[in-house]
Amino acid sequence: MSFAKISVRKGLSMLLTLMLLASALAACSSGGNNDKSGEAQTPSSTSSGSSESPSADSSPPTKEPVTLTMFGAGAADIPGIQSDPVAKEIERRTGVTLDTMAADENKLKLMLADGDLPDILMVDHKYIKQMIEGNQIINIDDYLKTSGQDIEKGMPETLEYFRQNMSEGQNKLYFLPIHTGTYSDVGAAAPQYEYSVGFWTRWDMYQELGAPEIKSTDDFLNLLAEMQKLYPKTEDGKKVYGVSAYNGGLWPFIIQNAFADGYFNGPGTYVQDAQGNAYELLTDESSTFWNSMRYFFKANQMGLLDPEAFTQQMDQYSAKLDNLQLLSSIANWWTGGGNKKLADAGKPEAGYGMIPITGTQIYKGGFSPTGWSGKYLAISKNSKHPERAVELLNFMFSPEGSRLAASGVEGEHWKMVDGKPEMTDETINLSKTMEKFGDTTGIGKYGNLQGLDDFVVNPADGELISLFYTPKVFQTKLTPLDKAYSEHYGATYPGEALEKLVQEGKISWGAFDTTVQTGLASAPDDIKRIDAKVEELVKTTMPKIILSKDEAEFNKVKEEFLDSLNKIGYDQSKQFWAQNWKDSLAKTAVLKR
Repeated sequence: MSFAKISVRKGLSMLLTLMLLASALAACSSGGNNDKSGEAQTPSSTSSGSSESPSADSSPPTKEPVTLTMFGAGAADIPGIQSDPVAKEIERRTGVTLDTMAADENKLKLMLADGDLPDILMVDHKYIKQMIEGNQIINIDDYLKTSGQDIEKGMPETLEYFRQNMSEGQNKLYFLPIHTGTYSDVGAAAPQYEYSVGFWTRWDMYQELGAPEIKSTDDFLNLLAEMQKLYPKTEDGKKVYGVSAYNGGLWPFIIQNAFADGYFNGPGTYVQDAQGNAYELLTDESSTFWNSMRYFFKANQMGLLDPEAFTQQMDQYSAKLDNLQLLSSIANWWTGGGNKKLADAGKPEAGYGMIPITGTQIYKGGFSPTGWSGKYLAISKNSKHPERAVELLNFMFSPEGSRLAASGVEGEHWKMVDGKPEMTDETINLSKTMEKFGDTTGIGKYGNLQGLDDFVVNPADGELISLFYTPKVFQTKLTPLDKAYSEHYGATYPGEALEKLVQEGKISWGAFDTTVQTGLASAPDDIKRIDAKVEELVKTTMPKIILSKDEAEFNKVKEEFLDSLNKIGYDQSKQFWAQNWKDSLAKTAVLKR
């Protein structure tokens, strides 16, 4: 059981959707529906880690043109021959024309069953055994020396890990990761326009109340109580609540406090800290789970809790924020409608903003040299041009190729200005106004071919792979609300406001090394059965805990819950996941962090 939203971004993401924290987590922090953030990076096809990259008009070696088919090239998944500017530049640099197939899982299952596979595939971990034992994919090691030298140079530890752990005991390289970036390379360095998950509330009302420093979640609840007095009902007469959630399992009830406490989702009923240490959630009464239960319990005691928090669906939760019926939000993903409603009413500086709570962490992302979880590239044995497929990936795994996927074509979408790469004004404007920006330009369209993460620094120029994460781009996103929020903290964009508070020591970053989670073994059937019972127990008991009439009942329900955990064998699950985590730490030790 995991508390984090499963998806799929910068991570996350989470984070995607989380995400789509997934994406999460990552995507979620871009601050706009059409804005492109970028994807990954890889070793250069001219020289890995070189200090220079070829200019847009450099002439690559002439190669015989070939067309390669790919299943699941990226988020857009526009099928057929690709002719956007990024695809044409890939063709110019590698001689490969991309013919893509949409990532339809039913189609994938049929292709695997009849053996009719395309040249390149993006697949989930669950298909690894089937593809290897079915002899359906090539050993990429056979081509690294001649066609993938830069892949080998750029991530030797990661490739060795994949040989040892993703080859069904054959010690061969069948799969490649995407969006890789070691924690030490990325960490907390990359800027973001704003940060997604946190304690979001009505910024205009916070200002009206004197913008007091918030030092704890109790302070935050007291702030919401004062806001509720100012704004007890919506314009259409609906009662306003301070705190809410939705019927999404544990995630919407724990994510704010978990990230603020410095934790990210882990295996079973564990969470991890930024350094990869695991902590059990349910029986440790000082855990972030119990902190979260007390937060919602107190909100209910204060008359702030939405009574539909346990039963409503996410779209109903979002609709209440659109209608300004909620004074706080779990994250910024649902605040756009309410902000627009206020702006349309002539209040452009009113809306939701994140309130930093002194001493807490702000979630910045999760990073790993093994890249995005559950997204692995393989080359089919059906391919008539396996060496050209490896050459294509070699380029896309270079800083140049990853920059191309994330930021577009040099000279067309971005240019060198005073020795530094910058997105052009035209591209920035198009990213905000063009409905199908990615489909048309190709920027972000081939994220599943991108080897290095958006936030990895390109050694050729010292800037990020994605050029959308720069103050220049951030300035174009500013709304009157964002400007007012930023100026309050002496910053020029919302993310910088939090960065300044980190520098002042008032808050800290939560940038998570998630490498250990890639090495976790699947739970055996007996543990799966126990975990399913635990998940159901949590689901049914959480409302009882939160809706307890007083402290005495809260403690009584808690003790009954802990006793029930023992009766369904929770100790056995705890032991399995604790040992699994320990084993994975040893297994992933080969990876550079």
